[in-house]
Amino acid sequence: MEILNSTWGEVAAAILAMLLLDRIGRRALLTSAFATFTVCYVIFACSGKEEGSNSTKIFKQVVMFLARTAAGISLTPTIYVYTTELYPTNQRAAGLASGYIMARLGGVTAPFIGQALFEVSYVASCFTLASISCAAGLIAFSFEVETSGQPLRMH
Repeated sequence: MEILNSTWGEVAAAILAMLLLDRIGRRALLTSAFATFTVCYVIFACSGKEEGSNSTKIFKQVVMFLARTAAGISLTPTIYVYTTELYPTNQRAAGLASGYIMARLGGVTAPFIGQALFEVSYVASCFTLASISCAAGLIAFSFEVETSGQPLRMH
């Protein structure tokens, strides 16, 4: 049931990305999504692995929903829209391919962090995911170009 509840974050992510992408801009949406994911996993690390009371379970489900929503916003629609607009026409294929390769590498390493490291140390697992997300958020924030509302660059 907990997995089902957090999976609804993917649906929320699609809706929020669609609504916010042009309103607040790609860079702001990407940065805030990574920041939200980071905060959620810091909360997980600080709250501990133990189950706790019913209200603690509900709180953790809400935080997981927010984390899945933030991940869904940052990892699919925003990155694909932003990278195609961010890179000049002659570099788009290389930019998208590089992003896709990094996503696949993340897909390969994430189970080791999320499962193998989780078995060794719950806190280390949460902080590893939070630090990766924080670094990604800082990189997204460092992009100088906001493409929302701008014509595509032709170089």
